[in-house]
Amino acid sequence: MSREYYNEELTGKKFSRPKNPFSDEEYTDELNFLETAPNRPWTKGQEASKQDGRIQTLMEKKQEVEQRTLNSTYNSLRMLNESESVGAQTAEELLRQREKLERTNDRLDKMGQELRVSERHIQNIKSTFSSIRNYFRKPIDAGNPTVEIKSSQSTSSLSTSFLPQEIDSNRDSRDHPVLRRGELLESRSQTFDSPRSVDEQLENNLGEMSSALSRLKGLGIGLQDELDQQNALIDRLDDKASKAGWKLDKQNKDMNKILKK
Repeated sequence: MSREYYNEELTGKKFSRPKNPFSDEEYTDELNFLETAPNRPWTKGQEASKQDGRIQTLMEKKQEVEQRTLNSTYNSLRMLNESESVGAQTAEELLRQREKLERTNDRLDKMGQELRVSERHIQNIKSTFSSIRNYFRKPIDAGNPTVEIKSSQSTSSLSTSFLPQEIDSNRDSRDHPVLRRGELLESRSQTFDSPRSVDEQLENNLGEMSSALSRLKGLGIGLQDELDQQNALIDRLDDKASKAGWKLDKQNKDMNKILKK
């Protein structure tokens, strides 16, 4: 005699006990289990679909974070290149300023030499005028031959111009170490290669950022050294200009005294 069982989970009907009274004990445990099983739908496919959706969402978030990071490195590289360009322009300006300071220093040296020469001429003029005054103060002796006074030729140099000529600088400013650091910008430009993996692009950008930071550090050290040297040169120029001004005032006073006498 066949037994028919109806699964409540599949058909919605309860299991009917077998009609054979001698087989009740054999199937009691199975029937009790099936009758007491919770009534829930089959969700295996839905769980798999839900898991795939979570994975897709995580992948999209990962790509979004990677793209933001990549864009940040490009922005950082752009700012570093701009800073490097400004540093190179500052270095060029400092070199032009150094050339002007060196020309001024040469002019002051030449002026100092001319002032020393004019000081000797003024002393000769003083001596000549003193000789003339002493000659006219002596009593005239008819028996003595007339003393011929030779005029000093030193006064001719009084017309010497104190304005120095322009001194040409033969030094190539491009050889300066500060500019050599800045010239790296002229030979390199930011290029975007063919599409690569995000990891490779990030690694490449980080390497370029490290190199740019090293160049900026060297450029900053070079600029600081150049500023220190120019400050020392300016101090020397100030000292030379003060001495030249003092000598010029003294010589003007000496000449005024000579002319008044």
